[in-house]
Amino acid sequence: MSDGYTTTAEYRHLEVALKSYWGPFVELTDEIEAFVPQPLSAFTDTINRLSENIQESNPQMSSEEAYRLAVQRISSSHSSGMQAYSLFSDRLMTLQVTVTLISHALCEALINALLAAGHYEQRTHEKFPDIQKMDIKDKWVNGPKEYCPKYDLPKGSALYETLNHLCKQRNSWMHHKSHLHVGDEKVIEGRSYLTYHMRSLCGG
Repeated sequence: MSDGYTTTAEYRHLEVALKSYWGPFVELTDEIEAFVPQPLSAFTDTINRLSENIQESNPQMSSEEAYRLAVQRISSSHSSGMQAYSLFSDRLMTLQVTVTLISHALCEALINALLAAGHYEQRTHEKFPDIQKMDIKDKWVNGPKEYCPKYDLPKGSALYETLNHLCKQRNSWMHHKSHLHVGDEKVIEGRSYLTYHMRSLCGG
């Protein structure tokens, strides 16, 4: 039915950009899997220095008490989770944010290109401005049905759930809302953006 037309394909640049992060992601994953945290004994000098500082600031405290407090603090600040966090968090979250935003942009660019071509083929492209206003998930679920009745992307399918998760992750970055605590009371409920991978690093 087509009488010949051309269409831009800038989404190819998004695809190339996304693929370029696969190598760094694999390398970082391998590094994380091979990571072995240092034992507490590796921080003996740090504990001793902290113990001395604590006792200098608190003359009434015995050396044994100062040492126990130092051990407690170093055990917390240099736990296996905190060691992993300090080594990997910046790189992991840089990849996470970048890949999430590019993936979302690619998904929207692709469905827009498919809908534009499909509606033109059916000579219903006058509907495209209204279709453009649809939510990205609605575009993928319902958009192609007008010109391809057999098309089906059921909610609850693995593909749809992946898209749904991607949208939640993207929105958590683009529309981030911070938690606000006053003392022990949470006065503003924000939106958590800490991913599963980061929680795993921290032991959570």
